[in-house]
Amino acid sequence: MNAKHTSWSDGKYNAAGTRLKNWMEDRNLQVRNPFMLTHEATRTTHSSTTIDLVISELDKAISVRAMHITTVDHRALCIATRIRWRLTRDGALRYDKADWNQIRTEITLMKEEDSHPRSVQSQLTAIIVKHTPRAKPNARAFWNKELEIERKELMKAWRTNPLDPELTAKKKMFRKHIAEAKMESNARYLQEETHPEYFRSAKPRATKHPIPTLERSDGKIAAEHQHIAEELHSALYQGESCRHPRGLEPPKESLNTGNLDVALQNFPNGTSTGPDHIPTRMIREFRRRRERLFMATMNQAWTQGIPSSWKSSSTILIPKLNKPAYTIAKSWRPIQLQSILAKVLERAVVDRIARFDILPDNMYRGRKRFCTMDAIQKLNDIVMNNPKGHTCFTALDIEGEFNHLDLEKTCQTLSAKDNNLAGWIWNWGCNRHTGYRFNGRTSRSFATDRGTPQGSPLFPILFLISFVGLVSIPPRSDNSSRTSILTYVDDFLVATTYKDKAHGQAEYQDTIDRLAKGALDLGYRFAPSKAEHIFIKTPLSESFEPKLDGSVTKTQNTMRWLGYQITEDWKWDSHVKLWIAKANESARRLRALTERYKTGRLNAWTTWRLINGLIIPQLTYGIETWGKIGLIKEAQTTLN
Repeated sequence: MNAKHTSWSDGKYNAAGTRLKNWMEDRNLQVRNPFMLTHEATRTTHSSTTIDLVISELDKAISVRAMHITTVDHRALCIATRIRWRLTRDGALRYDKADWNQIRTEITLMKEEDSHPRSVQSQLTAIIVKHTPRAKPNARAFWNKELEIERKELMKAWRTNPLDPELTAKKKMFRKHIAEAKMESNARYLQEETHPEYFRSAKPRATKHPIPTLERSDGKIAAEHQHIAEELHSALYQGESCRHPRGLEPPKESLNTGNLDVALQNFPNGTSTGPDHIPTRMIREFRRRRERLFMATMNQAWTQGIPSSWKSSSTILIPKLNKPAYTIAKSWRPIQLQSILAKVLERAVVDRIARFDILPDNMYRGRKRFCTMDAIQKLNDIVMNNPKGHTCFTALDIEGEFNHLDLEKTCQTLSAKDNNLAGWIWNWGCNRHTGYRFNGRTSRSFATDRGTPQGSPLFPILFLISFVGLVSIPPRSDNSSRTSILTYVDDFLVATTYKDKAHGQAEYQDTIDRLAKGALDLGYRFAPSKAEHIFIKTPLSESFEPKLDGSVTKTQNTMRWLGYQITEDWKWDSHVKLWIAKANESARRLRALTERYKTGRLNAWTTWRLINGLIIPQLTYGIETWGKIGLIKEAQTTLN
């Protein structure tokens, strides 16, 4: 909001601005920079002068139209106001600019007596918010091509002759153009001052993935922010909440310190924070400086269940690739940003579940030594162990896996191993709330009592546990064919090796039908449009067409599974060439960044770190499987 007035008092500071600040603070209005003058005024000219102010609530900002403040000499100071800008939310916290010395000091001074998880979380949030600056929203929204060209010309003139007398005039003109561009940019953000949703048409311009409208199930169009959030929630979390299983009790024994230390040590630094704004670095400082309080907090969250504040999250939306229209709710992938305190505890629980050996060897992820490379190596073993036979693969994908997970059945499976652990899982999964963050705003909280949060460390292993009974297939007595099911969370692959087409097709189709029926019983569904089929080293006369839900799956020459390009001849040339092309594109963009910031912003050490983090992993992806001398030399040539 900009407040303009023409009456000023003499003196060094803006006394009228001070009175304005006091008047607004009496009415619970926030004021920023009460002494900042956009341009200076004089008593003789009475030119209009602007003070930058901030009003945090829209209804208060709209009600403040004209403010009459009585001055010392009882003259009425009338200030005509015009709303120019409103922050719908605070800017993001800049953790790289935080005062970590003060943060460490205040962590050391935290009270030892109060170890309740909710209280510790609120204390940590207050500390990090107090000592961390916020980013300015849309700080460079005013910048345009003309200003960039003028800046380059000014820098070129300064390098050529720093003592040029015309350089000062050019600097003043450049600053003037910047001020004008800022005023024009602010004016564009206001279309209707009195409309309660006036910011809706402006803020999405600064959002990476805006959602202007959504088609509702009744055929109407949802355009308001709250209506879009309601449509997203109804489409993503369909069905009724799960019932509470009987006989479950909370854990009674304490957590092992080593499990928490390993979980915290392996937790990535760049993880996005939840609504509590507590980053991973702060939790590590908390663990290092207040070990007893940290362990008491985590054990209380383990034995009594995590509090409701640890269950709240913010859901961001990422557009799915290759969708025909993004006006449908299911074209967006929701990612819940949870509290990192809860996620550290969840990682320790994952290690505890993995020790029970519930999952068979053909289910990957959710535990150590069962990663992507192991799954592809298993595929390689299936093909290589069948040199004279035929092999076919079918890739299947489940729709809506995270929001259809039945916690009741999963907890019943876990209760056979550890009843207390199953009770904690149920307490963790119920009474959760999330708000949808898009278009620069966050909606109200919605209850998500069905499924599990996508992005939670617990989701992969809980999802795999729900499918344990469907992925085990006994071998045939005549050894005419053998079918295996590999699953990497929600990515399924059915592999069949056979010598006779009739036996192979029959067993293969029975496996597909049994898997699809079992998924429906659990509340899931395989998407027929995403199913792909490929034959490995198989002539056309021995191939067949499998069906999924009555529709024939597509037979491909190449199939992508877990980032690997599988071909009919079972060679890795196409896979290596694809990732070499990706590495070349990454190198091209990195080279452009290096040339752009040759003033020292992107130094040699930073460039080498980017090469190690981006280009080399692309060139060596899956080298354990395709590591042949010729292909390695080709990748090495690209790297050089």
